[in-house]
Amino acid sequence: AVVSTQSTGDRGLKCTFSPDCATLATTGADTTARIWGVTQEGELGAGHVFTCPDQKWVWDAKFSTDSQFLFTGSSDGTVRLWDSLRTDSPKQEYAAHQRAVVSIAFWDREAQTFYHE
Repeated sequence: AVVSTQSTGDRGLKCTFSPDCATLATTGADTTARIWGVTQEGELGAGHVFTCPDQKWVWDAKFSTDSQFLFTGSSDGTVRLWDSLRTDSPKQEYAAHQRAVVSIAFWDREAQTFYHE
């Protein structure tokens, strides 16, 4: 699949597939992360935009192993946890970094342990 910079905003930074390969996440310098449905033929479906006014550049994104959650890391030093089906606001924010979060890696024993209501 080809994602143009027109669809990722000003600058596309990174992209990653969900573990089930049904979704592609892209990050950009336009304060957004986007997810795209991927068809069996490898074509991209409609995109959903994840954005917070304060996050600035979104450097990285990673899916939980069940593809239910998306983590984003941005220039404001915050890692955000999103429900991959809802883009209205992050479910949780982890704001302990003093500088940009440019890469995310984790191991999740059970994806449900990331967020507790």
